[in-house]
Amino acid sequence: MPFVAVGVTQDEIGSDAFDEFALDDDAAGELSKRISSLESVDEVVVINTCARSEVFAVVDQFHSGVEQIIEAISTSLKVSKDVATEVSRVYYDQGSIRHLFSLTSGIESKIVGESEIIGQVRRGFFRAKGSHQAKGRLERVFQKSFEVGKRVRSETSISQGTTSSAYAAIDLAMSRIGSVESALVVGLGELGSKVACGLIDKGITTYVSNRDDSKARNFVAKEDGLAVSFDDWQQALSKVDCAFFVTSSPSPIMNGVVAASMAIGKAQSPLIVDLGVPRNVGTEVKGIDGLSVIDMDDVYAYLDEEMEKRRGQVYYARVIIDEEVSKFYNNDAVNEVVKPTVSALYKMAEDIKVAELERFRGKLAALDEDETKLVEQVLAGAVAKILHGPVSKLKSASKDRSERLIDAITYLFDID
Repeated sequence: MPFVAVGVTQDEIGSDAFDEFALDDDAAGELSKRISSLESVDEVVVINTCARSEVFAVVDQFHSGVEQIIEAISTSLKVSKDVATEVSRVYYDQGSIRHLFSLTSGIESKIVGESEIIGQVRRGFFRAKGSHQAKGRLERVFQKSFEVGKRVRSETSISQGTTSSAYAAIDLAMSRIGSVESALVVGLGELGSKVACGLIDKGITTYVSNRDDSKARNFVAKEDGLAVSFDDWQQALSKVDCAFFVTSSPSPIMNGVVAASMAIGKAQSPLIVDLGVPRNVGTEVKGIDGLSVIDMDDVYAYLDEEMEKRRGQVYYARVIIDEEVSKFYNNDAVNEVVKPTVSALYKMAEDIKVAELERFRGKLAALDEDETKLVEQVLAGAVAKILHGPVSKLKSASKDRSERLIDAITYLFDID
């Protein structure tokens, strides 16, 4: 059964077009559930970040599997299937594995070497694992991807300097308006929480607001911030020099009328930072006198100089990734080949164990319950130790050698 990956990224189709394909956590969970119900799909993980929406899956057949996945994306996001097909990038088998390893290594990100991507991929994986949608091959490949991402960062300089969009946004904001004494953060997802923490670390008075008010209260219980009800965040604008919007709202929550009120009575032009996907700030806000506005495109541009240094490390990262892909793919292929034989071997041993216990059931009748369990445990332990060596050698053999060993085990133990 092949691996496939189907994804849409902001970098490829542009910010405005990507708004139609952006997923919050709830939408990603629903899409994952829809895809996992497809007959052609065995396992699925949906990754959603501020710049990408991607599906990784194990499918029965490549073409039919990809077609059904794109149809599910189209239905879930209410976009035409033709549009979804046109903008989706599709990867197959080793290409899917290489893409995932590249993702966790940070070389597929617009901010090369960014550290946030591993947490975002991990979140999608654990969501799928908790729903039993990643339970075998995908679980192995995702766990390996985290190891590869860690190895790339430890053996190259791809993560040197500022690699976090949250901290880059703060640095850019401070460079634009000079002095930031107070700020508002609306939206406390992964990125919003990092922005809030970064502001607090710099000694800036930070107001936080979230659609779920309890999340804001829980945040300030741990951090030195001030919670604002989501119904009242507009009133907080008069108190701050800078406002960061980091929500997953499907439409802008900051309009021109509200934005214009932020500048009233302030000597310094306040700044609005739009980090939301889709955009949280209406396009009309950029034209208002007395206000400065920056968005993710500005953050990426700000990071360009730092990224030039890191881009030189991409070649070395790819060398590591290619090595890890080859190793994983071979081991996974061997695992798929030997799995039926290993299962048959353990089933044979279990059947013998059960039969022998039944044969001696009368002689064991004098034992109490604990003693009987001890006998069963000793017997099970002995069987496991006997099989451990052969099974380990079988799993670690090359594909060609494992096939020869399977023939020998099948013949010697008379198993199907």
